[in-house]
Amino acid sequence: MSYSNALQNFLAIDVASMRPVDFIAKMNQAKSDWIVRVKGKSGYRPQSTCLVCGSTDREFNIQLDGMAIYQCKSCSLAYVDPFPVYAGDVYEQTYFNKSLVSYDSMRDYRIKRFGMERIRLIKKYVQKGKLLDIGCGVGWFLEAAKTEGFEIYGQEISKELGEYTQEKLGITVFSENLAEIKETFDVITMFDLLEHVMDPVKLIEQSKRLLNEGGIIVVFTPNYDSLGIQLLKEHSSLVCPPAHLTYFTKQSVEKLAELTGMSLVHLETKGMDIADIHAYYNHIGKKEAADELFNLFDQLQPIIDQSGAANHMRFILKK
Repeated sequence: MSYSNALQNFLAIDVASMRPVDFIAKMNQAKSDWIVRVKGKSGYRPQSTCLVCGSTDREFNIQLDGMAIYQCKSCSLAYVDPFPVYAGDVYEQTYFNKSLVSYDSMRDYRIKRFGMERIRLIKKYVQKGKLLDIGCGVGWFLEAAKTEGFEIYGQEISKELGEYTQEKLGITVFSENLAEIKETFDVITMFDLLEHVMDPVKLIEQSKRLLNEGGIIVVFTPNYDSLGIQLLKEHSSLVCPPAHLTYFTKQSVEKLAELTGMSLVHLETKGMDIADIHAYYNHIGKKEAADELFNLFDQLQPIIDQSGAANHMRFILKK
């Protein structure tokens, strides 16, 4: 794709709202809180094998407050070691209120900017039918899907959050594990979820069981092989163990598809690399450089997106 076409197809993002001045400071505090919280609850255990291919051949990449990220030399998945005994320990009792502040407060913007973009992507492969959003949160994406004619369902492990979304949208939000759900679906979505789970292969296998033949699984997850992550490393907001346990690349996604017997029909990257670098420069006092990046976001980010080096990956697996 030419540069002019990349610019023309680029959907602008409200960088000022998505990356406010105190964004990095708040993320750094959250990272520290997560690490301490898990230590004080179930604690950590060693994780010496790749969570996708099982290989033990790896190399050290990033260190953050006693947490290390290694990258598998076989499939290139990056993963955390030490590993939380229970990933749910990351989340605290105020998770519901924080979700309302983080997501519901920008609900209309998220629906119009991100929700409709996701629906357009889905409709390239499935035009209508039953859609399940795993980890649906406050349900802003489901609200967008409903307006486009999908029969919507949610799944949310936070009972309080699930009840809120079920009542707000008047839909079924499952609180049970995927293995206990009896319905089947044409589309299953998991946005910013795969990186949080302790067994990503099992999650895809369980989701596949819930799919009708020809159905799709749509995944949005950080792209480890990206400008933003590789430049910022532990300073990237996406590098946040023990909340984010795995970091996928194109190669590791291909391996995931192979192991679960799914067809990889779509893979692209779009991201906030320039916005994240802008936020980091603001944080360390390089305001002039931060301002320049802010002004150039719409010119630079489309190039990164099209090169496959943006820090958010989106891929679709078909049954």
